Amino acid sequence: DPPEHTRLRAFVADFFVKPRSKQWRRDVQATCARLIAALEGCPEIDLVSEFAKPLSLRTIGSIVGIPPEGEPKIQRWSELLVQADFEDASMFPRIADDMCSYFEELLDRKTAPDDSLFSRLAIEVRGGALAKEEMFAMTFLLLNAGYETSANLIGSGVLALLQRPSQWSAVCSEPSLAAACVDELLRFE
Repeated sequence: DPPEHTRLRAFVADFFVKPRSKQWRRDVQATCARLIAALEGCPEIDLVSEFAKPLSLRTIGSIVGIPPEGEPKIQRWSELLVQADFEDASMFPRIADDMCSYFEELLDRKTAPDDSLFSRLAIEVRGGALAKEEMFAMTFLLLNAGYETSANLIGSGVLALLQRPSQWSAVCSEPSLAAACVDELLRFE
């Protein structure tokens, strides 16, 4: 809630601007191409585990600044968070401690600035404008929301289109409808 949310949002709001999103689009398209190429010739695939989750994880990991070797940790923590939410809330503190330990390691290794959000926030922490705990909480929130939400939207969006063949056909025959389709699936799902 304001005013704290307003203060924290100011650290990240201008990071998500159009010039960066153009580069992210290119990165996402390249990741999609690699994932699709790996699936070509497969008679059957699990869209979520073989495409949606890897795509979402690579995308948000790259934006935030998680090196590829750290992505399996992020995926595992995300799965544990869902499990904790539905089965055992006592798992939350352990998951949070593990994630914060990992973020601490990343912060210690981030000695030179790069184009990631984590790097930008590290500068703010070192300058005293942002507490380390605030940085870790924002990183946690962005990773979990960006990964789970995107992966789930891909799966549920494709299912919604498959259940409505006329809509699926319309998007397939007219690719310019894709952006509006995604917006509508966000609203619908």
